[in-house]
Amino acid sequence: MRRGAARILGRLKPAAAFPPLLAALGDPDAETRREAVIGLGRLGDARGAPGLVGRLDDAEASVRKEDTECGCREHRVW
Repeated sequence: MRRGAARILGRLKPAAAFPPLLAALGDPDAETRREAVIGLGRLGDARGAPGLVGRLDDAEASVRKEDTECGCREHRVW
């Protein structure tokens, strides 16, 4: 459920999506964290950069990969 919500919020890009996506970076589910990273990258809000930096050392490789790539794609959060 949380994973799907993070995915939808990131795709719709509403301004109200920022707080829940930022909170989802700390979710115990790795796929939810991954979707939050992707969503924050899509939002392109520089306020998300500190939270994304914190995920660079995530225990899950897929989260780290998305986090590293989000600064290199069209999202330009960093």
